[in-house]
Order: sequence, then C-alpha cells, then structure tokens
Amino acid sequence: MAQKAPKKINPRQKLNLQNLRLLLKQDRTIRILCVVIAFIFWLITKLSYSYKDSIKVQVDYLVPEGKVFTYPPALELEVFIEAKGWELLGYVFSSQKRVVEIEVLENEIRTISSISLTNKIIDLVPDASILNIVPENLQIQTENKARKIIPVLLDQQIRLAPLHQFADTVLLQPSSIEIEGPASVIRNINQWKTNVFIPAEAVSKDIDVELSLVAHPNATIKCSTNSIRYRAKVEEVTEKKLAIPIDILDAPDSLLLVIIPKKIELSCSVGLSDYKSLKPEDFKAVANFGPINVFNQSTVEIELTQKPSKIHNIQYSPKKATYIIRSHQ
Repeated sequence: MAQKAPKKINPRQKLNLQNLRLLLKQDRTIRILCVVIAFIFWLITKLSYSYKDSIKVQVDYLVPEGKVFTYPPALELEVFIEAKGWELLGYVFSSQKRVVEIEVLENEIRTISSISLTNKIIDLVPDASILNIVPENLQIQTENKARKIIPVLLDQQIRLAPLHQFADTVLLQPSSIEIEGPASVIRNINQWKTNVFIPAEAVSKDIDVELSLVAHPNATIKCSTNSIRYRAKVEEVTEKKLAIPIDILDAPDSLLLVIIPKKIELSCSVGLSDYKSLKPEDFKAVANFGPINVFNQSTVEIELTQKPSKIHNIQYSPKKATYIIRSHQ
C-alpha cells in the first residue's frame, strides 16, 4: 500500500499563525499594563485617605552630675498618630531615630503632662495629628547618687552524691560588689543574692561555675559586676574510728573518782584530705561531776565538748561511765 505524502503548510497560512501569536502576546502585555496603571491609581487614591498608627519615640533625660532618678522613668513613648497614607508610611517605616530631650533639675519631683510631651513630639511628626501618648504622664524624681560595698550571698540548692562532702569553704570571686544608685534605696540594701544554682544531678566533683546576680526591681541600681565565680571542692568521705580519753571535770577535791571506762570509742565521717591528720587530740570528752551528787549516783554522763568542724555523723559510746569513789590517802 502506498504511504500518504505529508501535508504541506501554505507559506501564507504559516505567516498568519505567527501574526496571531504576536497579536496575543501584545494583548497580554496591554492587559498587564492596564492592571498596573489601575493599581497605581487605586494606591494613590487609598494613600490620600487618613489612617491611624503608632510610632516609638525615645526619651533622653538630661540629669545633673551626681544625681540619679529615685525610680526609673519611661525611656520610650508610644505615640498614636493620624495622617495621610503617604506621610504615615514615611513615619512608620522611617529608620530615623526620634528622640525628645527633657532637662531635669537637681532634687526635682515633677510630673510631665501629656500636653508638654505633645509639644515636644509635634516637631518630629509635623504632618500628623497626635491622638494619644502612652504613658500619658512622666513621673520623675531625682536625688543624690550613692555608692556602697556589700557582700554577695550565694543561693544554691546542691545535692551532694552519697559519701561526698565539701572539702573546704565555698569561694566566691568577687565575694563583695559595689552598688550605685539613689541614696534612699542604697541604704536599705545590705547584701546581694546570686541567681539560684541547682545542678541537674548529685554533685561528686569540684564546682567551678559562673553565676549571674539577681536583678534589682529598681533599674537605677547599678552593680560593679553582673556575675560572680563560684568555686567549691568536693571530696569523698570515709569513716574513721578513734579512742578518746575521758577527762574528769568538777570532781570534789576531797574524793578520788575513778571512772570506768577511761576512754570512749568514737566514729565519724571525714574527708579523705583530713583522714590522716585527724587525731584523738582534736576531740575532748568529759565526765562532768559538777551537776550531780556523787554519793547518790553510780554513773555520770559523758559529753563531747570539742570536735573539729570538718567531720560529720559522730557516734560514740559509752554515753555514760560508772565511777568508783576513793578517799585520798
């Protein structure tokens, strides 16, 4: 069977197709251009209306040397304005810093009204109407600036691992700070706390951390530092047993008292660093005969009147000793 020959396109027909495509492209361009022009006219119309919005205005106080605010005043104002769309866009999106200056006198107590603030702000937004200012009034009070050195108080909630203890006293660097602020507030501050330190796990190693200081509710109070270094040595503890001689206290001079036993057996928990240096001489056990009638009793209580500060969990026995009365020869 003979194959059909491909259909030939008339050159004039091909030219008509090209013209049609070109016409469609031109029509689309015209439509887009019309939409853009319509949008521009719509935008111009909309921006000619009045709108409401707010802007931020910073307040710069000119405070005399050696003076400070008793309580911090507002450092920023939120100003609600009304203006034409064009002007409003310029105010809202402008990167220009808007600042009003307020001169403060020595030891001044004053309320700056919204009217006074409006008169200062109006120059910053000359083409707008100011509707409201937040806060409406500024309360300012100044007094003498004072300085004071106070100790730092560590606030910690540490859980030591079993059979561990602090090997030495806690070290804070610095252990005291200088604070500066209004004299009436400074005089009532006698210490400054750290933010609470709560380790996630029981502590079995030395501690070396940086802790921030608690912020004072009065922002005019300034500290010489905002953080301190907290260091503490943690060591394992062990048990040590000692025999401590019993001293006789306030026995009658005319009698010879013999106590049985002559020593107590003492056990305590002590850090490894102090284990070897801990000796019986570091303790004092006494049988105090002063409060008792030696002829009416046969036993006396044994008291531990001296012990080192670094030991814990002290146990000793016996708690009482018997005694024998003998006359001096």
